Amino acid sequence: LILGVDVVMGPLLTLVVFDKRKPRRELIRDLAVIAALQLAALSYGLHTLYVARPVALVHEPGRFRVLSAQEVQVTDLPNAREEFRHLSLSGPLMLGTRPTLPEERLESLDLALKGFDIGQRPSRWQPYADSRATILLESKPAADLIKRYPARAQELQALLAEAKLAPDQARYLPVVARGDWVVILDAHGD
Repeated sequence: LILGVDVVMGPLLTLVVFDKRKPRRELIRDLAVIAALQLAALSYGLHTLYVARPVALVHEPGRFRVLSAQEVQVTDLPNAREEFRHLSLSGPLMLGTRPTLPEERLESLDLALKGFDIGQRPSRWQPYADSRATILLESKPAADLIKRYPARAQELQALLAEAKLAPDQARYLPVVARGDWVVILDAHGD
């Protein structure tokens, strides 16, 4: 949408203001204003893409969450593990979260009430491999997903076949993102 506005705005505004009968100086001024508006729109669009980029797929208890850069509690980045102190520019990281420590429970509740779930706090992030066992324990059999959505059973079975997984080898967890999504997991932890 933003790209469409950028591409259409310049030619459309030029078409509206261009008139051969205008003095040359006025025409140059009008075209300079249009160029400035296009640059401002392009800057806004690039900034929007930068803050909306997905930076992580984080496991939270019972689900996964796709995080955009604007959803991360950036004030918590200095408290994160060294490798997670900068938001990814090259694509989303696959992460887990560590369990809440007893001394963190009150702070965790306070932040949750302010709208920051566990996955949005970089100080709670850990490598996905460290969470794999917990994830598999929380996951549900893919056969349950097939039973729950029989109209999409063929699509899911094709996806499992492509991943070379039998329905009894596959597990799933829901994903918090735009739309209904699930993460399909190998029951053996791969």
